[in-house]
Amino acid sequence: MSTDSRKHLIIVGGGFAGITLAKELGHKLPEDWHLVLISQDNFITYNPLLPEVVGASLLPGHVVAPLRQIIHCPVCSSVCMAQVTDIDVETKTIHYLGEGTGNLHYDQLVVACGVQANLELVKGMAQHALPLKTLGDALFLRNRIIARLEQAELQPNAEARRWLTSFVVIGGGFSGVETAGELLDFLHASIRYYPRIRHEDIRVILLHSQDRLLPELSASLGQFANRKMCAYGIDVRLNARAVRIDDRAVTLGSGETIAAGTVICTIGTMPNPLVTESPFPKERGRILTNPDMSVPGHPGIWALGDCAAVPNARDGKTSPPTAQFADRQACAASRPSPLRISRRASSPRSVTTRPWPRCSASRSRVSSLGSFGAASTCSRSRPSLARPASSSNGTGRCSSRPMCLTSGSDERGARRRPLRRSRERS
Repeated sequence: MSTDSRKHLIIVGGGFAGITLAKELGHKLPEDWHLVLISQDNFITYNPLLPEVVGASLLPGHVVAPLRQIIHCPVCSSVCMAQVTDIDVETKTIHYLGEGTGNLHYDQLVVACGVQANLELVKGMAQHALPLKTLGDALFLRNRIIARLEQAELQPNAEARRWLTSFVVIGGGFSGVETAGELLDFLHASIRYYPRIRHEDIRVILLHSQDRLLPELSASLGQFANRKMCAYGIDVRLNARAVRIDDRAVTLGSGETIAAGTVICTIGTMPNPLVTESPFPKERGRILTNPDMSVPGHPGIWALGDCAAVPNARDGKTSPPTAQFADRQACAASRPSPLRISRRASSPRSVTTRPWPRCSASRSRVSSLGSFGAASTCSRSRPSLARPASSSNGTGRCSSRPMCLTSGSDERGARRRPLRRSRERS
């Protein structure tokens, strides 16, 4: 039990919502308050970038950021790497499991623990499919892909070789679409080092249970991405629901069997056990909140992020569990009076943010299927609290974008100007 005489604001969860709120509140708390962020990991993972780790487009260290570097106010805040096991609302105490068991008293509590992967949606998925929820999952999957290529190179039987180089991705949302694209990119770039493997041996099948890809986007963008992916060589199966997975194949609801050596799962979430066992009101497994993200019937307790059912001011519906909304909810909760810590009363406030079709990339970005950039969540959906490092060309710009030869806005003049002259000026 802590003996600190200060009041404690405890944030449970180090995801987008929790870390953004901690960063926003770090310098707004009164002197007699102390902020404690409790997370199972001491880093935040940028999950939208995990497919790039699978395809070796990014290094693993580029998709994580240390929490202690983001929250850099040791006087008024601290970070604890532990697992919260129980919340006692009567005594205002949380129980955690770290090196050992312990507990902390809170005066204000924010629950932002997110959700967990659910591999029980399809029979055999937990035993035979590979999830993509953590950085460890991405690295394991990349190693499995390389192992399959090595095994296929040694396999003299053409049918067995084709099974080894067949990959099934379940889920046509952002993660599934980008994973399929990055996977095919990686395979096409790698098989030149494996002379026995031919291009026709490579198969990437994307299974989606709905009638179009990317349901979070507009129908036209989903259909456009579908056409581009099919033209690129990905076998897209719509209205195809997987009902069984074993060590050799995936069985669809229609009875069709797809033989594949590797099955990747990008679907399925379940409530965090901490939320399930809590006394808070719930809506479809998420903590029900007021428009200001306070929990009804529990003064001093707040919930935001994927684990919370927060009303959206734009349409009155529950905010979807995305990084964009988690970031906006955290920013809204930190102003104008942070979580009713000051003497002023808190006014109801809801999250107003752009819907996915407006926030997402245009068709020109969708057409960039070299890395399937448009299939991922848009860059504006990732909070700019500590962006992961990216490969650069020494000028601070991403190396994947072309550099201008001049600083002027006349592109035709820049093309006519000799390259040697522009170098001399630089």
